[in-house]
Amino acid sequence: MTDGLIVKQPYADEIMTGVKTMEYRKKKLPDDKYYIDVFILSEGSILGTASFDKCLDSEGGTFQWHIRRVNKFPESKKYIHPKGARIWVRDVVVRNK
Repeated sequence: MTDGLIVKQPYADEIMTGVKTMEYRKKKLPDDKYYIDVFILSEGSILGTASFDKCLDSEGGTFQWHIRRVNKFPESKKYIHPKGARIWVRDVVVRNK
């Protein structure tokens, strides 16, 4: 199953269109998230996938997660958002229509 990264709008759309090539976060990119596709989640929907190839220490106590590749879905899909999830959703489950 695929994990998902929760991203607020308008940043999620900017990632999906290639406008945004880095995601800034307070924590380092987890070691198991390099070079694999993760879902980009926003407002209850899966917008597509992205993968990251490096994480650099940035000024101000943030980290730059460099986006390597993006695959935007033709149509977003709803998913089941687990209670308490704020950054990552493990094993994203697509909601049945």
